[in-house]
Amino acid sequence: MNLLHQHCFCIKATDDAPGFSGHFSGYASTFEQDRDRDRILPGSFQETLTKWQSEGRFPHVYSEHDPYEFIGICTLLKEDEKGLYIEGKLLIDHIQKAAEVYQALKKGLNGLSIGFYVKKSYRQGNIRFISQVDLKEISIVQEPCNQEARIGEYKASFQEVFRSLQRLKNVLKTH
Repeated sequence: MNLLHQHCFCIKATDDAPGFSGHFSGYASTFEQDRDRDRILPGSFQETLTKWQSEGRFPHVYSEHDPYEFIGICTLLKEDEKGLYIEGKLLIDHIQKAAEVYQALKKGLNGLSIGFYVKKSYRQGNIRFISQVDLKEISIVQEPCNQEARIGEYKASFQEVFRSLQRLKNVLKTH
């Protein structure tokens, strides 16, 4: 079996007072066909999620599928009608790369991807339908394979919004 990386993304960064804490949520994978002509089917994640839960943990969050670039943790992982929903936390106070990824999120980085083994699949024409996966990791990536899955919402910390409003106020004063 080859380890596959599927890039899908729909993420929302959230914050906790007094400042951004590194929490994010979104879809690590959706049930839409990706650019590689793979389509993960509903129910594909159930067995692997049960296995992770029985171990009392979730997959790690990496930057660009690099296991040497551990940047965060999953706090919730579940399959719903849209795909594989994730809530996680970037460890921005403890890992420099996590802080860098957070800065990139603020500038438009908008991809999530899963690393997994295909356990069951079938082909119909040139599309591979994946009916069971063994999830290994989740990554924040630059270029997701699912072109329809992008940032849906982004919430900056209160301090960041306040600084942006102050800058806007100063610009308006000069014009």
